[in-house]
Amino acid sequence: MEITLQNLEKRLRNLRDSLNDDDKIEKLRHSLKEKGVECAIILPIFEVVLDYDPFADIEFERKSDTQNKQTFDILIEGRFLIESKKLGENLDDHESQIRRYVEGNENINYGIITNGVDYQVWMQKSYIYDIFGEDLSDLLPEKKKGVIKLFEFGLQNNSDNSIDSFLSIMTAFHKEKYNYFFEACAKFVGSVSSKTRGKRPILLSKKSEDSFVKNEIKKNCLEERGFFDVRYSGRKVRYVDSGLEICGVILDNGFVEINYEECNINDFQSCIRHFKNVLDVFKKWQEGRGNVYSDPIQIIKELRGLSLIKYQDSIRNRFNIEKL
Repeated sequence: MEITLQNLEKRLRNLRDSLNDDDKIEKLRHSLKEKGVECAIILPIFEVVLDYDPFADIEFERKSDTQNKQTFDILIEGRFLIESKKLGENLDDHESQIRRYVEGNENINYGIITNGVDYQVWMQKSYIYDIFGEDLSDLLPEKKKGVIKLFEFGLQNNSDNSIDSFLSIMTAFHKEKYNYFFEACAKFVGSVSSKTRGKRPILLSKKSEDSFVKNEIKKNCLEERGFFDVRYSGRKVRYVDSGLEICGVILDNGFVEINYEECNINDFQSCIRHFKNVLDVFKKWQEGRGNVYSDPIQIIKELRGLSLIKYQDSIRNRFNIEKL
């Protein structure tokens, strides 16, 4: 039977619906395995949706030119890698493999690893630096790693959890578009991580999918840093004002984690007058909830019950870092 877009969409919907039926999905896992995922799901998508010719555009079971024992399921133009895993298998369990394949082969700039349901997109950091024109090694997470996971999407993980949205994201890897898409992703990562001003590149034509992918990239590629200098990681920080004493520790990313056991109310009347939410906040900290903050101002806002607060620099300066 010829595979058309219509019956491919039907196949993907059936697969998505089967994910909620343990018996059905277990039967599919047993029958498809890795090669079945590649032949029944991945290849039809690349052929019908993305316009690849399996005979002319795709290399199957291509061995690495530089790394022994590395064989790629699908390789496109020597630089775009697709690896298949068993249906529904946890992709995080295979992170080391996709890292080795992309990082260990200089010509492979980006790759996808998939179990037919979930899709992870990976990229060489050096490719990002080349496209953006700047070394971002101090800004991107996992500094000692040469590759980074850009984003993840899937049959149940897209802008509206629909097959239409899934396929719309997949069009980024179209035969005539994937070069532009990956270049735009590299520029986007560079611009947001370096906080460069100006218009961000458009990744996908549909606004909902463009926003979804950009938000996923931000979550994966931006290492959020807190107010405190990371050089002070592990040191205690203390704030004292109006009968209130707060103590915490600076984390590796510059955030501060409040240590409830070392927090005190030394003058109840004065404290309640200045920090009306202190009892609720202390109760939350005692339960181990919401006690990590990127900025000490967030702590004072929460204690005072305010959304805006004046003299922020002066307040931050009252959080004293212990001396060694």
